[in-house]
Amino acid sequence: MTTALLELLNGALCATNAQHRQQCEHQIMHLLHQPDSSFACDLCGMLLSTNIDRYYRQFACILLRGFIRAHWSIALSDENTDHTSTLIHSFTLSTTYKNQMKEAFLQIMKHALPQFNDRKSQTALCLILSSILEAEAQESSEIPWKEMMEHVVFLFCNAIASDSILEARLVMDFGTRFFALILEHFSGVHCIGISELLFPHLHRAFMSSEAASISCASRCRIIQIVQQLLISVEMEAQVGNLTAKHMIDRYLVFWCQEFAKVLESPKKSPFFAIEIRIVSCLTSLVREGLEFVTQFLPDLYRPMLATLHSGLSHFEMSVMGCQQEATNELEPAFTDLQDAENEGVQLGTVPFVVACIEFIQVILSASTKKTREWICVSLYDLWKVLVPYLLITEKQENIWKDDPDQYLADEEDDSMTYTIRHAAVDLLKEIQTVIGARTGGRNSKQVVSTMVQVAKLYLHQNVSEIPPALLWRRQEASLYLLGSLVSTEDTDVLTSNMEVFQENLPTDGFCSQIGQLISDSEQHPLLRGRALWCASHFASAMSSALLGQYIQISISGIDLAQLLPVRLSSCRAVAQFLRAAQDTQVDAEQAQIRALATNALQRLCVLMNQAGVESIHSALGSVQIVQIDGMRIDSQVAGSVLENFLNKWLQHLNDPVRSELLLSITTALLEVEDWSVLTIVHEKLVPPIQSTLASYTPDNSTESCTAASSALELLRSMLRQSFVFFYRSNKHENVDTSVQTLGRQLMKHLLDHLILVMEATDDERMLSTGTECLKWLLVFSPQALAEHTCVDPASGITYTAIKRIVQLTKKLLAPSLSEESASKVGGLLTQLLLKCSELEAFQAKPLLSADVVREMLIAVSTRLITAELPSLIQSLCMVFAKMMVTHGKYFLDELERLPPPQLSAGTTNETNGLLFPNNLLEFVFRFWIEKQSNFYGVHCLKITLSALLQILEWRDPRLMQLLVRGNEQESMLSLPTQGDTQRRSRRLQARSSSRGAISASIPPKPIHFGTKLLIVLANAIIQLDEEHEEEEWESSDEEAPDSGNHAIGDKDAWTNTESTKSKIIPLSDQWMDGDEADVAHDEEALNCLLEPIAQMSIGTIVSTVQCFMQDPLIVNLVGSELSPSEQEVVNEMLKRSS
Repeated sequence: MTTALLELLNGALCATNAQHRQQCEHQIMHLLHQPDSSFACDLCGMLLSTNIDRYYRQFACILLRGFIRAHWSIALSDENTDHTSTLIHSFTLSTTYKNQMKEAFLQIMKHALPQFNDRKSQTALCLILSSILEAEAQESSEIPWKEMMEHVVFLFCNAIASDSILEARLVMDFGTRFFALILEHFSGVHCIGISELLFPHLHRAFMSSEAASISCASRCRIIQIVQQLLISVEMEAQVGNLTAKHMIDRYLVFWCQEFAKVLESPKKSPFFAIEIRIVSCLTSLVREGLEFVTQFLPDLYRPMLATLHSGLSHFEMSVMGCQQEATNELEPAFTDLQDAENEGVQLGTVPFVVACIEFIQVILSASTKKTREWICVSLYDLWKVLVPYLLITEKQENIWKDDPDQYLADEEDDSMTYTIRHAAVDLLKEIQTVIGARTGGRNSKQVVSTMVQVAKLYLHQNVSEIPPALLWRRQEASLYLLGSLVSTEDTDVLTSNMEVFQENLPTDGFCSQIGQLISDSEQHPLLRGRALWCASHFASAMSSALLGQYIQISISGIDLAQLLPVRLSSCRAVAQFLRAAQDTQVDAEQAQIRALATNALQRLCVLMNQAGVESIHSALGSVQIVQIDGMRIDSQVAGSVLENFLNKWLQHLNDPVRSELLLSITTALLEVEDWSVLTIVHEKLVPPIQSTLASYTPDNSTESCTAASSALELLRSMLRQSFVFFYRSNKHENVDTSVQTLGRQLMKHLLDHLILVMEATDDERMLSTGTECLKWLLVFSPQALAEHTCVDPASGITYTAIKRIVQLTKKLLAPSLSEESASKVGGLLTQLLLKCSELEAFQAKPLLSADVVREMLIAVSTRLITAELPSLIQSLCMVFAKMMVTHGKYFLDELERLPPPQLSAGTTNETNGLLFPNNLLEFVFRFWIEKQSNFYGVHCLKITLSALLQILEWRDPRLMQLLVRGNEQESMLSLPTQGDTQRRSRRLQARSSSRGAISASIPPKPIHFGTKLLIVLANAIIQLDEEHEEEEWESSDEEAPDSGNHAIGDKDAWTNTESTKSKIIPLSDQWMDGDEADVAHDEEALNCLLEPIAQMSIGTIVSTVQCFMQDPLIVNLVGSELSPSEQEVVNEMLKRSS
């Protein structure tokens, strides 16, 4: 080693002068990455030296690794080289140079390994060797660099037999690090040979009786190496490699037995480091599909439970004594443990328990029938050991006292730490899902009975058996287990296993017992809070008298004088008890329940104003009470509750949680279906919404934008829910004058501010929500909108509200906005056309002038030419369909007078053999008819098909002579028809086939618009037939009673009254007679309520087509353009009875 080299490295590492340091670094990189440089060999020579500092040794290893990864092989350099660096030249080392460096590293291993006596130096050297092996492994299926592998194994064997403890530990540390790092670069074929080479020696080292000669970290790495090798070899065995299969048969059982011996050993490794690694290894083996591990489960399970039990006393001491598992305080060999922890092993009792739980979870996920039954039998032993590990620690208790926010986070499972309690609940859910407790499966009763017995075991302990500090913690953990067993959202476990609960834990007696515990102020508040939480999970099984007691207990707990756990549990539980009481009480007792609910709401509102962060939980409790089915809320109470929510919202306008809570309570109050409550909601909400919109300034981006966005969402929710309420109140009649009165007030207070906000903002979320608000304002009071005028603040010109909205659509349909936002505009314009048409029937003056109509057409068409999102295309085409219905042939004339949208740069005037349209009429109908087959939803199909049938009746020559693109799927329907079932299956197959392959081989040819329209109508009838057949098949095959009640499904909307006739029934009947709670959240249902359309049968389509085809000229034209398969489909349509 030359002095110059050492000075160069010293300058790069230690120079205080930045310029000098950069010069040294530049010179090192230049020397290292020159094709003919010997600098790398000089660095290797330096590593052989015994008198250099370890920091220089580590730096030299880093440089050599970068050199090898850049130049050893092309594949390696392509993955790892920074080709933008001018200092790193692209070249590959010669074979001679490679052999020279490999020999140098062998010499280092033979003569200088003792110099690498610290963890970082060993890792640095191993990374160099692993880079060479990675490159060599890519070029051969044989074990790469066999000389190095054999030498490391030789050193490893000598270390096992060595009398020198320090030498043995050094070599074993290095050897295990080396093998752990290199295995990830080898294929399964490589790992077969490596396993044969290593397993005997790894076993000798792992089971060595001389504990001092092998560190805990090395033993952990041996487990990791075994895991990697077994998984790699198993993957080879699964693809048919017999050698690999033999290797698995030989060594899998062997290693599982050895691991079981370690778990059974009374002498545990410090802080379960090795045990955690063993359990994690077994978990990975099962997850990767090594099924024999599950067959060996009893031999692993028993020592695992024994290990859990042995660590329980130390854990309970740490729980009550606020001790931490600080390895540096309790274990002298802390360096060894720290090394193990750096190898990916978390140390301590808690990680070991979590690892055991995860192992059982994986076993359940990959279980067989035999395994599930075995786990079911052994559940009692498992949970008997696990429950004491679920205790609240002294440390947690102290943290919660000092930081209530952390208690709330932990209780809501929002904690950043994954605790034993989280893991245990996850395991319980997995057991319920897999073994069958949740669905009443074969082993359901046994699972529930086992859990109850374990909980009773600890619930019935007393102070004569264990210390008080431990007693209440075990009781709390038992209640936590019982409550987690019965979910409040899913009561199937309770209802389907009621007999088991009554046999093992009589509900009334149990709930009476914990009711006394809750009322006992001398009990620990965390235990009292948990007891109330647990009782709420059993609310549906309580008697009326017991429910009354618990409602009173919960209401009394909603008080700032109560401690936090009791307050929090009371806020959560009161709605559960009220809901259960509402379901069980007779009509005569409903008034008493409503009085209790009112009292609870009032106390929750008081607590919401007094408390801090927990006020959110008070608000959630209020929402849950109002959401109870059938609960009647007094209008004054509703106003008081809403006012509290509003005040919190106004105080925290930028808090999305507060906004969501206000939306939730507003929705819940409007679903009460009480006119006085609805009036209160509007009185309370409209003024703050108005002031928030009026104060919006786009310059104050964050605060003002968030507040306005929240106000718009609140307005949208209020309008949607109010409309559904009015529709239900009037059922299937027109809305009454009270709705119009309410609409006028909304229009007066909100419309101008809403339009100004939408004109000023560029926030897409606000624009999208505002568009829906405009639509709902229009729905509520079209007459008031028609009479309303707006003043443009910029120009001072007065416009009608209708013209102002149409002008606004230009911005909403601008290509710069996202398609998802623009898709809301179609619904607004459709409603505008519908309401204006209805109003114009009673007055002579048109509400939509020619200029306004022209602006609307241009804005929609301009956006349509760049549209790609199906929902956007559909919504904009519906605007044209509605305009055709409302304006008749005048609509066609106006389209013909307007030019087509301008092409984007780089687009040709010819597409698919068709010239670009000459006017807007040609563009609109060509685009529409080509996209019609992609439209979905009953409401859309009714509107667009009605408009297209009008075209057939008109036979307008401008459209009949228009050329459009032919059907891309014409070959899919070319099969002969042989019965309804065969026809159905072939068509479904055709519809699911790839269009791309057909369109590539059979380019669509231009055909006339009338021909394309006939094909579209014929395919629409086929679609209706198929959907009706699917409905029949599903209704006969499925057992679920609600399988046909999907609100948006077309199957409910199309019914077949005869074998040759299907018709569309009014969808408003179905949704309003069905699940009314979801109507306000279902766009398809709302659209059908907003725009009821007369019934349209398949017979109507057929009769219109038959009339159209009576013209011989049309018959000849259509017949010449239809393919054979299309002719068959059209003929089938014409043969149907009208």
